[in-house]
Amino acid sequence: MPELPEVETVARELRAVLPGKKIRSLELYWEKTFEHQDAPPLPGQRFGTIGRQGKYLLLNLDKSVLVIHLRMTGQLLARRSGQQARHSHDRVRFLLDDGLELIFRDSRKFGRIRHVLSAEPLLRKLGTDAMDQKLTAALFGSMLQKSAMNIKAFLLSQKYIAGLGNIYVDEALFLSALHPLTPAREVSGAEPLFNNIRLVLQRSIDNMGSTISDYRNTKGNEGLNQRYFNVYGRQGLPCKKCGGPIEKIRVAGRGTHICPRCQQRGKT
Repeated sequence: MPELPEVETVARELRAVLPGKKIRSLELYWEKTFEHQDAPPLPGQRFGTIGRQGKYLLLNLDKSVLVIHLRMTGQLLARRSGQQARHSHDRVRFLLDDGLELIFRDSRKFGRIRHVLSAEPLLRKLGTDAMDQKLTAALFGSMLQKSAMNIKAFLLSQKYIAGLGNIYVDEALFLSALHPLTPAREVSGAEPLFNNIRLVLQRSIDNMGSTISDYRNTKGNEGLNQRYFNVYGRQGLPCKKCGGPIEKIRVAGRGTHICPRCQQRGKT
């Protein structure tokens, strides 16, 4: 599933091509993908600012907002109209006034585009974005101290911090030498973990995201960050720190990659 770095990569690319463009028409190839919720008609509206909160893309229009969640296999592609034939996994197509088209492609059909008057009701339960400058190490530490969850479950929950998923939680916990079952309130010193979360996210943004299977940027290209994983997807391979084998266990209902030597339980 695309996480914060992948969605941020898409947002940055859309900021370079969408603002000021007018929507001419909309074509739906899978109706459940697109939800129109009490908002003005799309044709004739122009794109304004392109935002992101957690894993959500926010495409602001003149009178409404498109709130997009890519879910597991969603892709948002920007290209010239007629450049390629329609793909069997294309679900929505926006045709713009300058001949550009925006395609939402999704093989699993879990992704959603919601056309709403305001994004606030959809996002009000979402926590602070993991890259928001308002999120400090001190605030992060106070959140940990109030939680009875294990640290992996806490970081995966979008209720507290938005944007983190399985990949970057595993990577940040490894760099912090934390076992994923460590109770959040028992993490001693939140700043190293906080800094490592920011580090793995920024590194992936710099590398245009991580492509495990389906993620592509708006030009259809894969990300490069998967080349630099320390633990994620490396079960059975030697740890880059100690040489021991990386293991895959199950934590918070998710496949979780750890080095049992570097991330020993009870060490916080």
